[in-house]
Amino acid sequence: MHTTYRHYYITTGASAKLYTLRCHERFTVSLPAGGVRQHETDYHIKTLCADSDRAIKKAHEYVDTKHADDETKPKLMTEGAKEKTYKITHRSPEMIERIRTRKAFSEGIRKGLAFKKWTIEAHKKLDDEIVPFGYWKDIKIEEMPMKNIQYFASLTEYKSEIHKRLSDLCKPHCKDVFEDRNKHFANINEKKNIKAMIVKIDRYETDYGVHTSVHYITEQGQRLKTFGSCTTAFNRALVDDYSVYDMIEFEATVKEHKAFETYKSTKLIRPKLTK
Repeated sequence: MHTTYRHYYITTGASAKLYTLRCHERFTVSLPAGGVRQHETDYHIKTLCADSDRAIKKAHEYVDTKHADDETKPKLMTEGAKEKTYKITHRSPEMIERIRTRKAFSEGIRKGLAFKKWTIEAHKKLDDEIVPFGYWKDIKIEEMPMKNIQYFASLTEYKSEIHKRLSDLCKPHCKDVFEDRNKHFANINEKKNIKAMIVKIDRYETDYGVHTSVHYITEQGQRLKTFGSCTTAFNRALVDDYSVYDMIEFEATVKEHKAFETYKSTKLIRPKLTK
C-alpha cells in the first residue's frame, strides 16, 4: 500500500459544538494478479476546541509535529474553522439527576419485561420437571447429581418464585447418600463380598460394543467402580432390576485403585450378584 495524497482539514463535530481535525488520504493497493487499485479514506484525528483561532493553531501544531521529518508537509485546510458552532450547554445537577432517573426507569421496565418472559418460560420447564437455569439447565431434575438436588431442596430463602418451585420439586427426589470418606478398600487381587449403593450408571459405545460403567459407594464411604459389556449377566441384571441409589450386594475382585472425579476409587472386575 502506498499513499499518493494526504491533506488535513478542520470541520465541526456531529453536534457542531467543537472543531475537529480530520485527514483525507488517497493511496494505491497492489493487486495479486498485477496492477494497482486506488482507494480513498477519511478519518478523525482529534477534537480541537470551540474557539476558531485556537482550533487553527492547535491543528497547525499537530501537523507540524506529526510531519516534522517529512520533506513536504501535507496541506492543512482551515476554512472549516469559520463554520458556526453552537454554545456548549452544561447540564445542571438537577437535570443530570432527572436524566439518570429516566434512564434507570427505562432500564427497569426493560429488565422487568425480560424477567417476566423468563419466568413464564421457566414455569413451562418446571411443569416437565426440567431445570430452568444454572449449570444443569435443560436437564431433568432427577438427573442432577444428588448433592445439587439436596442443595435446592434444603433452601429456606428464595430469590424468586422459580427458585422456590424448583426447591419443592427437588424434595421428592432427595436420597440419603453415604458420605465419601476416601477410604481404602481391600487389596489388589483380593475377592470381596460387597454391599454398596449405586450412585451412577453410564453406558458407553466402544469398539467392542456397548459397555456399562457403574459407580458405587459403601456405608463406610469407599468409592467403587465396575465396567464391562452390557451383555454380561451382572450388567444385564443390574440394568433390568436396579436404579441409581438402590443398594446392591455382589462379590468382585479388586483390580486397581485409581482416581475418578474428585475422589479415589477402586476398580472391580468379575462382579457377580450374591442376592
